[in-house]
Amino acid sequence: MILIITIEFDQTTYEVVEWLKYTSKEQVFVLNENNYVKDIMVSISNDNGCNMSLITSKNDEIYLNEISSVWIRKGHIFYEETLYPVTIEQVEKIIRNDISIINDFIYLLFCSKKTIGELNNSDINKFKVLQAALSCGLKIPDTLIVNNKKHLDDIFKKGSVITKSINYMQFETKKYVYSSYTKNIDNHILPNHFSPSFVQELINKKYELRIFFINEDYYASAIFSQSNPKTAVDFRNYDNQNPNRLVPFALPDELKGKLSYIC
Repeated sequence: MILIITIEFDQTTYEVVEWLKYTSKEQVFVLNENNYVKDIMVSISNDNGCNMSLITSKNDEIYLNEISSVWIRKGHIFYEETLYPVTIEQVEKIIRNDISIINDFIYLLFCSKKTIGELNNSDINKFKVLQAALSCGLKIPDTLIVNNKKHLDDIFKKGSVITKSINYMQFETKKYVYSSYTKNIDNHILPNHFSPSFVQELINKKYELRIFFINEDYYASAIFSQSNPKTAVDFRNYDNQNPNRLVPFALPDELKGKLSYIC
């Protein structure tokens, strides 16, 4: 299977598609505004690695393990929810993207200076991190990217399930700051369809580790957040009246070796 990601009115794409149909025996699928994703299922697990299935508005079924080649021609992957008429929110998004491009160039200028951290990679892609963890032998919670309730049955059979924001999300007003936290979810009250969401098996923890990697060395702290109902699922939901205990932690050499594979 050959997958092409493009925009609807791109003549070059269709000329290439016609040529591929003539020269190749493989199926060719095109994703664009006219053939957008209406159902998505991405799973990341210790047993099966990474898998993906997409069903499009034209009922094309696209499976990761059947794709031999991908051509990212133009645009991006469209979802049904992104195809509404132009709104003020979309205009604001364009402005934010413009600022992001400007910032990318400023960060490039900073590269000649001594810098801690990746300036162009401050927004971490959680799914890439999970895939990297799998690749070096670390265990992860079973993880899904879904927009359809029917895909959640198997993960709920394992126990409690959580959801978290895909990207960093924070809203600010003159008086308050609103942040998104990891939350438990109840399968019985979910609608049948929803925006693509990040869902994970809940892992009951002994403690949490936060690890910094600086100058080829690791600095870790253990956060004892599990016994406080307010911080048990997400320690960032701080309990200022009863703060979590925080202590230095010495990482095992085996874990350092696996993390070094990622770093």
